[in-house]
Amino acid sequence: MEFLGKIKEIEKQLDERFYRCHRSFLVNKDNIREIDFQNQVIYMVNGDECLISSRMMKGLK
Repeated sequence: MEFLGKIKEIEKQLDERFYRCHRSFLVNKDNIREIDFQNQVIYMVNGDECLISSRMMKGLK
């Protein structure tokens, strides 16, 4: 979903199912199909792909 605003504001309102994996992405961990740590990509169950920042990879392992 795209929106105008700050992800940090949305992140504060969400529960622990959601994870900030990148400056531009906030993902629902229940909808992750696969994580490619080598290429720093998250594959979602609906076919979408999200980037993972190097710094945020630790939280998904």
